[in-house]
Amino acid sequence: IIEKGLMPSFESGNDWWSEKDSNWNSVCNAGLVFGALVTRHVNPDLSNRVIRRAQSSAKLVLSAYAPDGAYPEGYTYWQYGTTFLVMLLEGLGTAQGNPFDLSPYPGFLKTAVYLQHMVGPTGMNFNYSDGVPKSAINPAMYWFSGRLKDPGLLTAEYKFMVSLKNMSWIPELPMVLVWGHSINLKGDERPASLQYIGRGKNPVAMFRTDWTDQALYIGLKAGSPSVSHGHMDAGSFILEASGERWAVDAGKQDYNSLESAGMDIWSFKQNSDRWKVFRNNNFSHNTLTFDGQLQ
Repeated sequence: IIEKGLMPSFESGNDWWSEKDSNWNSVCNAGLVFGALVTRHVNPDLSNRVIRRAQSSAKLVLSAYAPDGAYPEGYTYWQYGTTFLVMLLEGLGTAQGNPFDLSPYPGFLKTAVYLQHMVGPTGMNFNYSDGVPKSAINPAMYWFSGRLKDPGLLTAEYKFMVSLKNMSWIPELPMVLVWGHSINLKGDERPASLQYIGRGKNPVAMFRTDWTDQALYIGLKAGSPSVSHGHMDAGSFILEASGERWAVDAGKQDYNSLESAGMDIWSFKQNSDRWKVFRNNNFSHNTLTFDGQLQ
């Protein structure tokens, strides 16, 4: 852990993620902090250095949820990034002996409402950016539900849990036992609001007529293709009604299929390979295209 993880993370070129506000920050910091905690008795100076870096670095990604909780990278990366961010906050709380102070980051505690509205009546999510429409249980939602004392946040999570749907690809699933053991769900909890509007780097809005499986639901987004994992989908939308999705976002193409073809899909320059991918550019999204040009 020390030689292969903690020490190399401080080498030049290995800690670029600590200055990002994306899921890279949350995931790398969480893994390193847990490594630091279990080896603190062996090398306390190194462990404390890891923890101090994470305390500072975490502020960047917490700020990305401002002002309303809309996560710039979308639903799929919310599951990954936010789950690890919650684990990071819990680890830092252990290291400090008291909970991490979230008062400067009110947008973060609002993000559970964002995710709740991101799941449509069909059970699929509003999969903008590098997202996929398949939804699954999000363990971090149990943390938010307990923290905010709001069981209504778990409306979709309850359905996923009861149906045992799409759980095999959630490695953080055991955290439901940790964060949800004291939450008593009856299955009839309903959110108070039928709409959500989230400003920020990737503004979105979702509206529905009710919380049944047959509701009319629309998701709209603005934003920019330059956001982490972004597509040229500013102005796009999805639409569901009567238990079907009628206006669809195709979602991402498999990264490996593109990278193995020699494409540089991680450059967000205007003429990069990323925008040659049909699913990434505006021609594949439910938005306007002018004179056949890229957004």
